[in-house]
Amino acid sequence: MGGLNDEMLRAMRLVVDTGIHAKGWSRDQAIAYMLANSPMGRTDATAEVERYISIPGQALAYKIGQLTILRMKAKAQAAQASAFDPRAFHAQVLDTGALPMPVLEKKIDDWLGGASNPMILPDGEDFSAALGAATCLSRRAGRCRCWRALSDSLLTTG
Repeated sequence: MGGLNDEMLRAMRLVVDTGIHAKGWSRDQAIAYMLANSPMGRTDATAEVERYISIPGQALAYKIGQLTILRMKAKAQAAQASAFDPRAFHAQVLDTGALPMPVLEKKIDDWLGGASNPMILPDGEDFSAALGAATCLSRRAGRCRCWRALSDSLLTTG
């Protein structure tokens, strides 16, 4: 039941985000929608709605990330068949921390291709060291886009 409840909540978030930013819903309309379509209390529904008011597209970004990771997992399962180890896949996804989806996809493709270390850049530089060098205070606070230059270089040289 937990998984279905989570999917329902994700779907409601997409509806609320779209309602607010594309359909012009008011804060109260969005809260009413959440209350009418979930067992959520008013305090939780209000917090959800306020988050989506302040961060347009967050629900969609999360859903795209989820679908991308599920697609990569299915690809890994098909490629590795009975040798597929979900722990190894999850380690590849999680061990380097948050990455832009195209960079994560390249990392998983390299891993599936048998790369001994899928986080080595074309010039031999370790990706995690390069990412660490690009880390600034804003990135730690989730506001920086330093990784764009790094991810662009990976995508154009791969």
